Amino acid sequence: MVGVAQTAPVVSLALSAVTAQVGTLITLTANASGPVSPIAKVEFFDNGSKVGAALSQPYQVSYTPAGTGRHSLVAVATDAAGTATTSAPQTLDISVLAVASIIV
Repeated sequence: MVGVAQTAPVVSLALSAVTAQVGTLITLTANASGPVSPIAKVEFFDNGSKVGAALSQPYQVSYTPAGTGRHSLVAVATDAAGTATTSAPQTLDISVLAVASIIV
């Protein structure tokens, strides 16, 4: 179409926690909108590996990170026209569950 510019989706990501212990379930929630075309899907990635997707609102997945350390999570919103936008990364720090010693 002449004179109509394609505008990319807008997406942001929120985490239910920014620090957690191994085995903790984390909820990833994206707020996404398509100014020109409706959102078709939102995919969620941890250090580049896909961990889930949502096809309708709320754009949310529950995820248990594998391994300890710092995780960089992003959401990628794709509109019905196929245009995708990646959110700013959110950091999640996963630590080992502390075990108390009992001296008898």
